[in-house]
Amino acid sequence: MRGWFFLFILCPLLCQAGVRQDLAALYPEQSSATLEQRIALLNSPNDFFRAFGPYFYLRAKKNLLNVEPWKSLKGHQGWCAGDAHPKNFGVLLSERNQPLYSINDVDDSNPCPVIADVLRFLTGWGLIVGDDLSTAWLPPYLAGLEGRPLQPPAIVRQLMEKGRERGLAPKSKWVDPKTGAFRPLDELSPVNGPLAVEISQQAQRIAGPGWEILELRERLRMEGGSGGLKRFLILLKGPKNVLKRQPLLLEFKEIAPRPATAVLDVPRLDPQARISHAWKWEQGPSVTRWHRFARIAGHLMMSRPLWDGNVDIDVEKMSFSERQGLALYQASLLGWLHRQGAVPADFADDLKQVPTEAWTKSLHLLVREMNAAYTEVR
Repeated sequence: MRGWFFLFILCPLLCQAGVRQDLAALYPEQSSATLEQRIALLNSPNDFFRAFGPYFYLRAKKNLLNVEPWKSLKGHQGWCAGDAHPKNFGVLLSERNQPLYSINDVDDSNPCPVIADVLRFLTGWGLIVGDDLSTAWLPPYLAGLEGRPLQPPAIVRQLMEKGRERGLAPKSKWVDPKTGAFRPLDELSPVNGPLAVEISQQAQRIAGPGWEILELRERLRMEGGSGGLKRFLILLKGPKNVLKRQPLLLEFKEIAPRPATAVLDVPRLDPQARISHAWKWEQGPSVTRWHRFARIAGHLMMSRPLWDGNVDIDVEKMSFSERQGLALYQASLLGWLHRQGAVPADFADDLKQVPTEAWTKSLHLLVREMNAAYTEVR
């Protein structure tokens, strides 16, 4: 009883000392100034949770994954999304403008204890809707795990239709559809000199013959889980028979040095092999000929097209019932993905044995930890 009292009552108060020190250790390649810039952009505990995934797994490892029932579940290894929170699901278009609703962020995908992936997903929703999903999520997740994901709710069907209607035009957030040029945004800055030449050469290689480079920009982004990583946007004009004469907006995005789950002592895979597998696993038919790799200025990067039809849902603007419906659907998709990721067959049976009280208390603990960490750094 004393152990449970410490874990769920005292630990969130006593185990949070030195959040900044933990972040510095988890991001050794980022300077203290960069980390402070990222922290300054946080406006909520959910922002902290999304921005610093490795910290979440560090706390889960120290406070949950070494005690039962999670310690036993930790032995079930499979392919994990690594950052399966509510805002990392969205519509992805294929080259034929066919929409797919799935996880849209592959940065942290890697083999890991599958229960860790589940706990991150549930904590993400817990920060938005509270404890209401602590038990409701399990049936749809198990249905997905058994190969029977739920049918998409109306809000997802509407989003997929919206994506199809917007289509394969360059992302209008960055490119003005009226002028066909980059918008004058603070987040975008011109690229010149040898770096521009290097980016152009790599973009030309990936785009293929017949493509003309129109403009280059560096995208300066400090918020979110990819904050501080290098990004470049390239606007290209292609042959007449490709994309119905629409320009192509290609993004080069630096691959993080390690997945967020690295603190769980997961297998360290070749970055290109890891991302290639993640694309096929999470995004399947939406992966295009432009999903490739390049090394620019010494940074290993992945490339992808930024379609205007790649859209997601603003969860904060949804009604409570819509959020619940979306959460249950995402849970079933996550279960289905874990099924495709070779999760052990007995994982579902072991999940069913976890007492309701353990789910509720553990998720409450993880949400409290994220709240406490945000309060400390801000």
